[in-house]
Amino acid sequence: MPVKYHDKKACAGQACCIHNPSKHHMVDWPLVLRESTLMERKCPHGIGHPDPDSLAWMERNGRKGYGVHGCDGCCQKPKALRTASTLVEALLALIEAEGDVYIELEDGVLLEGLSHHGGTACLHGTRASS
Repeated sequence: MPVKYHDKKACAGQACCIHNPSKHHMVDWPLVLRESTLMERKCPHGIGHPDPDSLAWMERNGRKGYGVHGCDGCCQKPKALRTASTLVEALLALIEAEGDVYIELEDGVLLEGLSHHGGTACLHGTRASS
């Protein structure tokens, strides 16, 4: 039996797992519709993980608790992304406290002019001459 989704106009301007999926790392995984109407993403290991856009819609509409699932960890951001996010947050806090920040990394890359512009961290880097 074919599944009928809402009209595109109903989700205009917001993330929707059908019409306007957000840019998350599971976006290319197959979608699975549950009886609860929660949309899940099926990871390469066959586990269903709540689609972040579907879960957000359910929570906005008073349907809490659907994020609980049998999980193998695939729905978490890859470790490199989690680490990068934590690093950027720490650097932004440092900028806020100290102003301009200059950092030299072990491989000779100098991060200079680290700044914060309207929610965006800008890292201007150069490689130190040897």
